Order: sequence, then structure tokens, then C-alpha cells
Amino acid sequence: MTIRPVSSVSLVKTYNQLNFEGKKKKHSNSGHSSNPVSNRLAVPLAAALTMAPLNVMDAKGTHTDDFSINKNTIELVDDVNSVNEAADEKGVVIESKNFVSKNYGPYKINLISTDGDASTFEKVVQLLYNEYVEKELSHDVLELAQYNYQVISDDQSKGSNFGFKQVHVDSGMKSLPTDYNQDDIVNYIEKLIDDPRNNNAIKKVTHNRTIRPSTDGTFQNVAGKEDIMKNAVPYKPQGKLIESGDVEIDGVPVGKLRYYSTHGSDKDVELITYQKNGYPELGIQWLYANNHVFNPYSDKPSSFQTGTIVLFDGNNKRYCLEDPTIVFGLADLMKKNPDVLGKAVLGSSDTVNYLLTNIGVISPVHDEEK
Repeated sequence: MTIRPVSSVSLVKTYNQLNFEGKKKKHSNSGHSSNPVSNRLAVPLAAALTMAPLNVMDAKGTHTDDFSINKNTIELVDDVNSVNEAADEKGVVIESKNFVSKNYGPYKINLISTDGDASTFEKVVQLLYNEYVEKELSHDVLELAQYNYQVISDDQSKGSNFGFKQVHVDSGMKSLPTDYNQDDIVNYIEKLIDDPRNNNAIKKVTHNRTIRPSTDGTFQNVAGKEDIMKNAVPYKPQGKLIESGDVEIDGVPVGKLRYYSTHGSDKDVELITYQKNGYPELGIQWLYANNHVFNPYSDKPSSFQTGTIVLFDGNNKRYCLEDPTIVFGLADLMKKNPDVLGKAVLGSSDTVNYLLTNIGVISPVHDEEK
């Protein structure tokens, strides 16, 4: 077996080709054995994977570029009607705009002047027909929320960063406002914030949050503030070192992968370790290539796919890195060397849905297979 350097992969060109066939389940942190993953998911990491040769992959921007979040779009109706001087229970409507939501149906946004000056608005109100009471109900539009997320791994390296916007409408429960995120309503409300007619009627709030990869392949709230991997107890593999290869980004080595046969054979690899430059050698326990979907039940879910690696040290402590370079690079090597590497590392690819609170706290939910 010849091990070539594992180089960075192009996020845009490569991720969309990935199709693991793993079970959709959470995994416990059981103790390490000679094959650290043999008692776990029985699906090879490289199953159904088609990738370009590593030596021609784009190595730029793997850990620094913003992800291009794929968003499901829907056809929307967008009619603008001028209704100056129209009466409202709490003021005068100076502008009205119609929208259609996939989830909530047609609704209207009114700009209302409550101070007698029709050149400004002091309230932004949504009118939505309620089929249970059989009439149109009025709800205050509260704010436009911008959510910015930064993934930080256990070595404090920064990975994916992404963001999206929501319009929050009063649902009667301040902690659980109704959210709208299709482009037309977001763009309209965002323009209203800077509109000279806006008399403190609506504002934009920004939530900057860090999240971290976890041992079950999901992202969790609040990344750590220190590098817990730097002083990990090195893992000392049992068996024979068959070969090793560099992990490279832009042609520069950033770490090393080592391939071991735990029973001394030159024909089989049962264990792969990773040693980042300046860090101890750690065993690879699990690889994830999950598709992460935020606001799955909204009008416009946002999603991206990335790779997470779970490592273990000499004390069997786990560490999580968002590292698509290793995940997709190893998958390619395993596909090209199935007889040697086919049993070395297993992994899975799930769809993980994330529900959000109005302040951006995420709650991951696996999309279990029926």
C-alpha cells in the first residue's frame, strides 16, 4: 500500500459528492479495544463514495472560508399596495405589503403611524388569518435577528463559520416568537430598519455564538475556551507500524497519519492514528460526515455538510475536531485501498436537524431512519 499525503479538499466541489450510508444513531463512549471502532457502526467509511484524486484537489480555504449554505427556496407572492390613510385600531397604516409563507400561508405587513405623523411609523404589524377563530389577527413584528456561528474544536482551531437571519413576530410568548426566514420578508424588514421613516419601531439584533463538534457527530452549544488537546496523554499503539503519510494544507504538512496492524500483518490495517504538528499522537475512533440542517421546519432551512473526527488518548479521553481534510482524505484512501484499510476506521453520515431558540441556542435532533 502506498500512502500519499492527505491534502485539503474543496468544500464546494467535494462535499456535494459525498454519500455515506451510515446508521442514524447516537454512539456511546465505550472503552477502547484493539480495534477502537470494531464494535460500533458496521458500515465502512468509504461506502458509496466517489472522489477525485487527492493530488488534484483544491487545498485552499478548507478551514477559513465561509460555507456556502444551501437553502431550499420556495416561490413567493410579493404584492405591494399603497393604503395611505387607511384606518387601523391603533393608528394609521402608511404602507402595506403582502407575503406568502409555506408554513403559515398568506399574511400582510403593515407600517403604522401612531403619533399622528404619517411620514414616520412607530409600529410594524403582521396581519394573519386565523382559521380557528375565523378572523384576521394582528401581531407585532419584534425584530430582525442575525445569527452568526463559529465552530471551534477541542484544539481551539476555528472551522466552519456561517450565519442566517430571521424575522421574529410576537406569538404571545416572548421566549418563543414566530419566525420567518424567507428572503422577501427578511429583505423587506432589513430595509425598514434603515428606513428614515423608522421611528424606533423595529431593530436588528445580532447573536454571535460559538459551537463545538461532539462525540456523537453533532454540534453543541458553547465551545471551550482553552486547548484541551495540547497536553493529552499520547496513545501508544500496539502492533506493527505499516506506513505513515502527511496531512497537508496548501502543500504544507500540518500533521501525520500512521497506519498500524494490531496483529503484525503487512496486509491489514486495524488502527489509524493522527498526530497534529506540536501535539501528541492520538488514535482515530470515529469519522462523521453529517449534513447539518438548521431550522428544518422553517420556510427556508439552511444546511451544510462537513467532516468531524473523534480522537482518543492514552487515558481513553475523547477529543473532537472539525477536520474535513482528514475525514474526506481518509475516505478516499480507504476507497482506493479497500483490502488493506477497509477495517481500519468506520464512520457514519447522518442528517442532524437543529432547532433554535430566539437567542440562537441550538438543539440537535438526529433524523432517525424509519
